[in-house]
Amino acid sequence: MLRFLLLVLLVFAFPGVADAAPGPSSFRVGTGVACALVSPATVVCSGTRSGSMAIRAAGTPASTGMRARATARTPRLRTGETWRRGGISCTARAGEVSCTNGSGAVLVLGADRVVVLAPDAAVSP
Repeated sequence: MLRFLLLVLLVFAFPGVADAAPGPSSFRVGTGVACALVSPATVVCSGTRSGSMAIRAAGTPASTGMRARATARTPRLRTGETWRRGGISCTARAGEVSCTNGSGAVLVLGADRVVVLAPDAAVSP
C-alpha cells in the first residue's frame, strides 16, 4: 500500500516530467524510441507508435501517460551499448531498447512494438 501511495504522490508531484527537455538522464535509440529517468528509480520509454511504458527498479513494467521525448541533442545509445540508472539497465538492440530491473522484469520497446516479461509470471506444465 505504501508503494502505491508513493507512486501516486510521484505522479501528481511531477506531472509531465518526461515531457521536460531531455538531459543527461535520457537517451534515444534510433529515431523511434526515447527513454528518460523520471524519478530516482523510474524510467519511462516511449516509441513513436508503441506508446509509453514505465519500468521501476522493482516490479513489472506498466503503461503510463508520461512520455519521454528526444531531440537531436539527446544522447544516442548505439546497438549493444548499455545505460544504467536507478537500478534499471537498458541496452540498445537494433532500433529497440531492452530494459531490466532488479526484480528480473524485462521491457522491450521499439517504435511500434512492446514486450513485457514479468518475473512473477508462472508457466504451468
